[in-house]
Amino acid sequence: MTFNIDDNKKIKEFSELCSEVVRCRKCFKEFKMEKFYTFFDGSLFAPIMIVGQSPVYPLPREKTRPFSLLDDMHQHKGSRWLRKCFDEATLDYKAVYITNLVKDSADNNKVNDKMIENCSIFLEKELEMFKGKVILTFGSSACKYFKVKPNDSRNYKNGTYVFGTYHPSYVMRGGEERRNNFINTLKMIKELIDFKKKEKSLDDYK
Repeated sequence: MTFNIDDNKKIKEFSELCSEVVRCRKCFKEFKMEKFYTFFDGSLFAPIMIVGQSPVYPLPREKTRPFSLLDDMHQHKGSRWLRKCFDEATLDYKAVYITNLVKDSADNNKVNDKMIENCSIFLEKELEMFKGKVILTFGSSACKYFKVKPNDSRNYKNGTYVFGTYHPSYVMRGGEERRNNFINTLKMIKELIDFKKKEKSLDDYK
């Protein structure tokens, strides 16, 4: 990949963002949390940004997390399931950037509005640097942040669209109907990305 001056600037900005996340301890003053140093996966040059709630707590012993882009041998079962869904929708699972609303692991995975508020400055910086056209939200907290309902979508800003989905762990437990709805969302994203150059709008795919 060839980077221009603007791209190199964004890479430097992202490096500085990572340092800010590592140093941040705002939530630790009030809540039981565990520092999670690899809060993202993928590239901000990808066409799709996936936003979940937070890393799992307690952290798994293996150096990975659900929905990582590692190979199958090292992936969490949720990652393997998600990859299969992407394959069915003919989307490249590695062509994504994955992050969370809350960057550290919260006790018992109980994320609250204060944690999201504290971390929102980091997510907003990620959104400013994101170069793709689709934001895919996992779960109720992420959907609420982006003001979108599960299985729905809307124009976000600057030609970017946000798609809401139930969290994959919920979809995995819900049988074929939930899975089909999730795959249909992925297929809609695939069409939007493929035809974006033709200036088609989201309404063309509803």
